[in-house]
Amino acid sequence: MWLYVVLVYFAYDDIFRMLANPILFYPLMFVSSMVAMMYSMGLGPIMIPAAQMSINTGFRMAGIPYQV
Repeated sequence: MWLYVVLVYFAYDDIFRMLANPILFYPLMFVSSMVAMMYSMGLGPIMIPAAQMSINTGFRMAGIPYQV
């Protein structure tokens, strides 16, 4: 846990600089707004298992024996 605190302390300016880049900021805002809109429409119980299934499929294809 302390490593994450140190990482955030030393990397917060780089994180903000990356988020200020419009090439990363606009697609990130688009995806997050679409997820928020779908969740507010009541599709949260559909999105979460679908995301878990796609993560598990990616892990299986990469050969990582892990289930989310």
